Amino acid sequence: MASAGTAQEAESANVVAGNILGLSADESQQLASNGPRIVIDNGAYGNFIGQPAAGAGNVICADLPGDCGILLGDSRGNLVQNNLIGLNESGTAFSAGTGIYVSKTAKSNLIGGDRSAN
Repeated sequence: MASAGTAQEAESANVVAGNILGLSADESQQLASNGPRIVIDNGAYGNFIGQPAAGAGNVICADLPGDCGILLGDSRGNLVQNNLIGLNESGTAFSAGTGIYVSKTAKSNLIGGDRSAN
C-alpha cells in the first residue's frame, strides 16, 4: 500500500507493516505531505512500526526539510524495526527530511532491527 502517511495517537497495539509511505506505489516519486509520515504521540504505547519477517518492514520517506519519516512524541514501549527510512527498496535516496525524530517525552521505545535476514 502506498500512502502519504498515518497517525497513531493515544492508540496501542497497532501494527504498521509492509507499507510504502511517502512514495508512489512503484517507488519512483515522492508524495507530498505537511508533516511526519507516522506519528506516535499523546501517550501511545505498544505499537509496532515494521515487523521482523521478510517484507514486513516499511519504506518511509519524508519529502521536506524539517519533516520526518517517524515522529516518536509522548509515547512509550513502541518498537520501530526492519524499515527503510529515506530510501526506496533499491537503496535510492529520496528523503529531504529527518528519518526518525524522538522527542524528550518519548520513553522506553526501541529503534532498530536487522534487515540482513530479508
